[in-house]
Amino acid sequence: MFPGLAAEHPPVSTCLFDGRAHTYCQFTGGELAAYEGVSGRRIWQRGGRSGDGTYPPVILSARHGLLYAVEGPGRHRVLGGLTGAVRERRAGAAPSLVNGFAGLAETDPGAHDSPLIALRTLR
Repeated sequence: MFPGLAAEHPPVSTCLFDGRAHTYCQFTGGELAAYEGVSGRRIWQRGGRSGDGTYPPVILSARHGLLYAVEGPGRHRVLGGLTGAVRERRAGAAPSLVNGFAGLAETDPGAHDSPLIALRTLR
């Protein structure tokens, strides 16, 4: 258990380690948070349930200080791991699989037969 998680916090749905220093967790209420890998201290959090029609971010993958997420249909995002700030907004920017060289993303996420595209990773 991370020290940043309170007992009344919503259950975790997904956690991903970026392979370097941070763990990113998605909670069932839609909240997204980043934690230091060694201490477990929460660095930032964002999202959660909203009544304004916006979508909470959904984690797809993480790699070396970058978090790849989707914030609604066609709204791919690359977030900086230290701040949660959006670094990239273009469609297809959030691959489902990523390594140090490239990422694989669906051209039409959610479609049964969506072709894959290869993307360069941000540095």
